[in-house]
Amino acid sequence: MNGKQLVAELRRLHGQSKDTTNSLARLLAEAEGVPDGGQSEDRGDSSQPPAAGPAPQKTDLASAAQLGYLRRLAADLRLDLETECQKFYDKGSHELSKRDASALIDRYNALKRQEEAA
Repeated sequence: MNGKQLVAELRRLHGQSKDTTNSLARLLAEAEGVPDGGQSEDRGDSSQPPAAGPAPQKTDLASAAQLGYLRRLAADLRLDLETECQKFYDKGSHELSKRDASALIDRYNALKRQEEAA
């Protein structure tokens, strides 16, 4: 599936029921080349790091907006962002790539939803 097809499929699935979560995960995994469709990831275990991307180039570093959002999410979840970045990526938050920051945002949002549902 090429990028345009992926975007079209994601737009089609956006806004549908929660059952589309697995479909979205499979599409994203396919786009990232994950062989098992990403199904082996344990979404409920925060001790498992989100997949780390390659070392970022200066232009690939997380944006200020991403870092600000990560700080707010970490505070809401009572987590220390720097400790989490060291634990999962072996680097500080200022060294995260855009991809790593995005994966961590997804992880934190999932944890926040779980916390709100409990």
